Amino acid sequence: ARVQALVSGQVDIVAGLSPDNVPVIKGSGHRVDVRAAPQVMSLALPLVRKNKQKKLVALDTPFADPRVRRALNYAVDKEGIAKNVLGGLAKAAGQGATPAAFGYNPNVKPYPFDPAKAKTLLAEAGFPNGISFTAEVVTGSFPGDSEIYQKMAQDMAKAGIKVTLQKITFPNWLGKYLGRKSWKGQAFGLSWNSAPYIDSIRPITLFSCFNPFTFTCDESVKGMISKANTEFDAVKRKAMLNQIHEANHATPPAVFLVEQIDIFGLSKRTRGFNQINRFIPYQDISVGK
Repeated sequence: ARVQALVSGQVDIVAGLSPDNVPVIKGSGHRVDVRAAPQVMSLALPLVRKNKQKKLVALDTPFADPRVRRALNYAVDKEGIAKNVLGGLAKAAGQGATPAAFGYNPNVKPYPFDPAKAKTLLAEAGFPNGISFTAEVVTGSFPGDSEIYQKMAQDMAKAGIKVTLQKITFPNWLGKYLGRKSWKGQAFGLSWNSAPYIDSIRPITLFSCFNPFTFTCDESVKGMISKANTEFDAVKRKAMLNQIHEANHATPPAVFLVEQIDIFGLSKRTRGFNQINRFIPYQDISVGK
C-alpha cells in the first residue's frame, strides 16, 4: 500500500520498505534512499538469566559450550542473506557493530558458511545428532527481517540444527527482555544498536555482566569493558573496543547476521531528504511540483 501510494503520487516519502520494493519505485521514475543503520541484526544465545533474587544465574543450555555458539555462526550463510534476501544492499556481520560505529574492528570478518564445520563442532561439544530450539523474533521492523530469520533457520537445518521460529510483537519482546514476562524460546532476535552516539560500547555494555537484564555475562570481557569505559585516549580506547569485538567473535554470544539498513522511497519532486544517525531533519525537506 505504501509503495502504491508513492507511485500514484498520494505521498512523497515512505519508510520501512523492503528490497523487493526498490525496482518498482525506481521503475516508476521515483527515487530510493538506502542508508546503513547503526545496528547489527543477530540471534541472541542466552547463557544467563536474572532469577527472583535479581541475580544472574547460568542457564542449562547447549549454548553454554562456545563450540555450539561457533557452530551456529558457521551454519548460516550470511553473505547469501545479504546478497539474495537484501538484494546486495546490506553486508554480512561478524561483530556487534557496523563500520560507522566507533570501535568497529575491520579485521573481524563474518563467519564463513560451513555446515560441515558446524556439524563437527556440534559433535565435539557432545551433540552429534544436532540440537533443536525455539527462537522468539520480532519481524516487520527492518527490511527483510522475516525472510532473514527464515533463511537462517533453513541454513541451520543443513547442519542438523532445528530452529522453530516464533514471531512476537516488540512490546512483548521488551517485556520478556526486562524480565516482566517469561521467554518461551531458548533464543531470541536482537539488534546490536550503537545509536545515538554511534559508539560500539553501547551494545557491548548492554549485553554484558553490567546489565541486570543481560542474556550473557563473560567475566573476561567484563574487565575489558571496564577499562574501555574509563579510557580517555581515543586511540587506546578504540584498540580496547577492537579487542572486545575479537573476543566476542571468538566466543560469540549471538549469531551475528547482517548489518541492518533503512530503505526510504522518495517521490521525484522531493528535495533535501537526509538522514543523520537515524534522525531526519524534516525542516530541510521541500516538495516541488
